[in-house]
Amino acid sequence: LAQLSRPTERIIAENLHRVGDAFRSSDLVRRYFIAICNQPLRAGHALRQAAHVGLLGRYLPEFAAVSGLIRYQDFHTYPVDEHTLRAIESLARVPDMGGSVGRALGEALEHLSEPYLLVMALLCHDLGKAAGEAHVDESVRLTGTICRRIGMSNEDREQIEFLVRHHILMNRISQYRDVDDEDIVRSFCQTVGTDWRLRALFLLSYADLYAVGPSVWNDWKGTLLLQLYLRSMKRLAGRAETVGEAYWQSPKMDEVRAEVPAALQAEVDGHVRGLEQRYFVAFTPAQMARHIECVAKAKTSGLAVSAEINPQTMMSEVVISTRDRHGLFAAIAGCFSAQLIDVNSAALFTRPDGWVVDVFMVADAWQRQPLTPAQLAALEDTLAAALIEDRSVEELVAQSRRRLFALLQPRVPVQTRVDFDNVSSRNHTVIDIETGDRTGLLYDITRAMTDAGLDISTARIVTDVRRVRDSFYVTKDNAKIEGHDMQTAIREGLVNAIHLRTAAESKGGTI
Repeated sequence: LAQLSRPTERIIAENLHRVGDAFRSSDLVRRYFIAICNQPLRAGHALRQAAHVGLLGRYLPEFAAVSGLIRYQDFHTYPVDEHTLRAIESLARVPDMGGSVGRALGEALEHLSEPYLLVMALLCHDLGKAAGEAHVDESVRLTGTICRRIGMSNEDREQIEFLVRHHILMNRISQYRDVDDEDIVRSFCQTVGTDWRLRALFLLSYADLYAVGPSVWNDWKGTLLLQLYLRSMKRLAGRAETVGEAYWQSPKMDEVRAEVPAALQAEVDGHVRGLEQRYFVAFTPAQMARHIECVAKAKTSGLAVSAEINPQTMMSEVVISTRDRHGLFAAIAGCFSAQLIDVNSAALFTRPDGWVVDVFMVADAWQRQPLTPAQLAALEDTLAAALIEDRSVEELVAQSRRRLFALLQPRVPVQTRVDFDNVSSRNHTVIDIETGDRTGLLYDITRAMTDAGLDISTARIVTDVRRVRDSFYVTKDNAKIEGHDMQTAIREGLVNAIHLRTAAESKGGTI
């Protein structure tokens, strides 16, 4: 890509005063600007140069308004203008990404007509942060102002405004909601409406997340995003899966049978059908075969633990099978905490016969690496002590807390937020929790939920560099949590559990 020479940069800088209202509303200038944005693999480089010499800020004063602006509460590493440019530049990485996520992003970009609309949406998506943290509505307003001023058509303006208005939506749903729930996918597709908008949102969501800061984008988040994208594209194309006898006789079921040992062939149908469509969609045939073997072992010994390294996330994927009971998730989370293991995601399934298949993506709390064989053996011993021998999980965790004083407190201060969502799920209340990350946090949260009489159906555990944003699908007495007083009491219990040391010290105790 060509770089502006120093003399050219100097000439542009010396003539920036010529960029006024007539320049900004010029049809010729707009056509040049669109031509730049219509090359998504090169647009980031060109727009960065325009920003460097001051031309982009003169042409779009709204962009100049966010230059050097940092909003600390949203945990972006970069100022708004730098984040925006990095997001656009990230599109150039797509052809070289590889993997299933990279291939899907590449195909989406290749088949995206009028890509200038995507680039302009990326350019505008955070402009509203000049007015404050709650920026989406303001960003949409500024987008409309820019499009009208430079002479975009109404149709183009509406498409760009749509992407800006919903630029958080796809990442939020994929990371914090159960995308195996058909209601979630159906609602998302009703919002998106067209395959063009879905492709554009998919690319925008990747670019926005990638540009937040180092290590924020990873294969796990990409996999979640891809899962929502593929299921939504299938539904928009009129190929939404329906569950009938033909569904369970699909080639995928044949692949599961091929993976399962001969002695367990009779278990396949009951296992998969009993865990229903959400389970069948979520896992590969090889994973389901491993789960069936785990359950078979658990029926003999009361507990089975299986682990392997997930090549997409480079974390340990730990499968635990045992008998279901109230507080099981909290007990398992406590065992992870006792072994100084951080949980990055959890998928919980209970068969009709009462045996669970709980799948966790975990890493060593100190090194952020997959678990070693020794760590896995220690984890299995701890799980057996808690789930089979009825050792006190709280005692096991207390022993580990004495070894992790530095990890007990949040790694950075984060304002804690606990919200209740009774809309996203037909049968469950979703409790969204945002707070600072620390080892043992998941146990403290789930123990508080257990103490409050909540049953956890599934969970989305999302840990970024400096905070967690976790979502729990829960019921109380087989019903949603809809009473204001009940929600208030549960929220108070969760906040006290999250800020464990503060709550104990306020009572004169110690941890």
